[in-house]
Amino acid sequence: MADVSDPAVSQYLQCNHCGLLHHRRTVVTHRPQGRNDYHITYVLDGELEVTYDREPYLLRRGDFVYYPPHQEQWYRDVSGAHRFWVHFTGYVVPQILDESRLTPGVHRAAFSPRAVELMEKLVCEKHAKQTVSAENGLLLELLLELGKSLGAPKGTMRLADCMAYLNRHYHQSLSVSMLAEMSHLSVSRFMHVFKAEQGVTPMQYLIRLRMEQACAMLSGTDLSIGEIADSCGYADPLYFCRIFRKYKKMSPTAYRQTAK
Repeated sequence: MADVSDPAVSQYLQCNHCGLLHHRRTVVTHRPQGRNDYHITYVLDGELEVTYDREPYLLRRGDFVYYPPHQEQWYRDVSGAHRFWVHFTGYVVPQILDESRLTPGVHRAAFSPRAVELMEKLVCEKHAKQTVSAENGLLLELLLELGKSLGAPKGTMRLADCMAYLNRHYHQSLSVSMLAEMSHLSVSRFMHVFKAEQGVTPMQYLIRLRMEQACAMLSGTDLSIGEIADSCGYADPLYFCRIFRKYKKMSPTAYRQTAK
């Protein structure tokens, strides 16, 4: 699609293009120089792989990405993905986006039925080519609605899901890459967000969680050291003992004797 728009236009607000896409196959879009206007893509269903500022993300239902003018754009519609997109411009756009708390990049948000309703109306209005004022009114309302759907800084909502998963599945084999995928973040971004929220790395948190569970079982059950190690995610009892000693400054056996 040709890009003939200019962000430094005289219009208050203008919807340049918009649409609803439901791909039956994988489709990749790459604009190394971005576009001259603003671009938002919102996932209605399925998955969308995007790159923002050289960081990869996986977007799912309710997630969206906002590319400012001249920002490199790369995204891939995974087969079956259903999404809404809009390109827009206008001299008031920076103010609207600021008031809506819509910053450039990837956003995790609660799925908004109202936003979807506005998207469908905007697409119908654009294709009908009736009144520009109606289009722009819908676009303005949509941007404000997307801002309302943001309940936390990007990554935080999905990080909460990840924390709940860790607390339930601490005994299983877990990796940072798997946890990052669960949080819909790149590994580097996930590590940054996790440490900012928890004060420790994901693996440090996991070890602490496992050791706390081990302490509870050592003091409250008659399970063997090997059984407790296995219950906490360690197939090798000797390795478990080394980790436990490092964490509690004593062996599991010594801890059991002092705790009872």
